[in-house]
Amino acid sequence: MEIFLVAGIFLIFGFLIFEKFFAKKSDEKNLAENEKLKFECENFLQKNAELREKLENSEQQKNEFAGKNKILFVENQNLKNSEKNFREKIAELEKNLAEFRAAEKNRAKNFTEKIEKLAAAEKNFTDEKVRLQKNDEIQKQKILDRRDKIWTEHENSTLAKLRDAAQKLSFNFFENAAPPPELENLRPDFCVEFLEQFLIFDAKTSKSKENLQNYLSENAKLTAKKYAKNQKICSTIFFVVPEIEIQNLRKIFFAENRFQIFVIAPSAVEPVLAAHKKISNFKLAEKLSPLDREKIVNFVADLQNHVNFQNAANLILTRRGAEILQNREKLPPKISDEIEKISAEKRLENLKIAEMKKFWSPENQQIEIEKLRAPAPKIAEKNFAAAKKILENAEIFPAEKK
Repeated sequence: MEIFLVAGIFLIFGFLIFEKFFAKKSDEKNLAENEKLKFECENFLQKNAELREKLENSEQQKNEFAGKNKILFVENQNLKNSEKNFREKIAELEKNLAEFRAAEKNRAKNFTEKIEKLAAAEKNFTDEKVRLQKNDEIQKQKILDRRDKIWTEHENSTLAKLRDAAQKLSFNFFENAAPPPELENLRPDFCVEFLEQFLIFDAKTSKSKENLQNYLSENAKLTAKKYAKNQKICSTIFFVVPEIEIQNLRKIFFAENRFQIFVIAPSAVEPVLAAHKKISNFKLAEKLSPLDREKIVNFVADLQNHVNFQNAANLILTRRGAEILQNREKLPPKISDEIEKISAEKRLENLKIAEMKKFWSPENQQIEIEKLRAPAPKIAEKNFAAAKKILENAEIFPAEKK
């Protein structure tokens, strides 16, 4: 800009000189023109001063702008650095966000898988629970059916046992359909003639599971009342109930009026009749010597203890066997089903009458026991001795007198 200003000034002076020396005009004209030029020069100089002032102001503004520009440049650089940092942070955040979304996706996937597994496990658990409940219900129903069957068959089987035992022991016996004349109006289920009286056996057929004890108590009262006026009825009466029910009874003896009523299992029928047969062999029992009476009493007591002990042992072993069989439910279902299938297909071995009769007499039983003990005992001597000691300590069988 200064170059243009200086060039303008030289042009003006050059023009003035040219006009003064080369122009051919009159002096007056030149004077007027000089005055005009002077005036114009002064105006020009004034304008030049103004332009210089403006130039200086422009320079000052330029410097100010330059300073501001530097500041703005620094600020711009700072902003660029900040922008860079922000962009780096944004990139890092975007990276973290991507990783978080990926992790969240995996968590959601794992959560879904776990929910599905939990649902499957719950379904399996529910199915297994239903299966076990069904098996339990089946087992309970089998037990109930077996118990109902036992009760249904109990009366007939008990009468058959009484009939066989009475015939074997040569007792005169009578059944409900053909009672003795003295009991025509009473008609007991089964009775045997014993020392000019009648020994009553009553096979109970109640299907009551939980109230059997009450049922027997009430029947004891009714039975005592029924036979109270007939002196031909022996004071001892026997109620016969299934073997499986004996273990659930709290009381198996009732004393009503002049009667002693015992609750026994079918397996005790024959020993009870055998004991009374021994007593009936003595026609004048009341005239026996004290020693003979003591022997008879001891014999009956020993026999009764033996029957009770054998019944208790059988019941305990039966209950233990049932508990062991219940553990079958803990086996894998496939194995349990296979056992059930094979068990159903196996043929049950029947007890042969001829083989049982072989061991009917005490002598043959003793011979067979000796065979088990020697020469190659299946029962160790120490086990045999231990069992004998247990029985002696339990006062079931007294120790043998030396």
